[in-house]
Amino acid sequence: MLPVLQFWLHLSEKQQRKRLKKLASDKATAWRVSSKDIKKLKRVSEFRKYSEHALRRTSTGRCPWHVVEATDTL
Repeated sequence: MLPVLQFWLHLSEKQQRKRLKKLASDKATAWRVSSKDIKKLKRVSEFRKYSEHALRRTSTGRCPWHVVEATDTL
């Protein structure tokens, strides 16, 4: 049986705001940002709580989650 690899790409709230602002300011990518995205940012701590719970519940010894910091450094 092939192993399953689970990766969680983590972004901080600050980085998420930065990415959305950059997308929204460019005419070519502004269509990708909606009012829902902005509303979701206000609930980041709530989403974090639920995602941490899901990671704990679905990570196993045979199939652990690998959390990767996905912050741009450029």
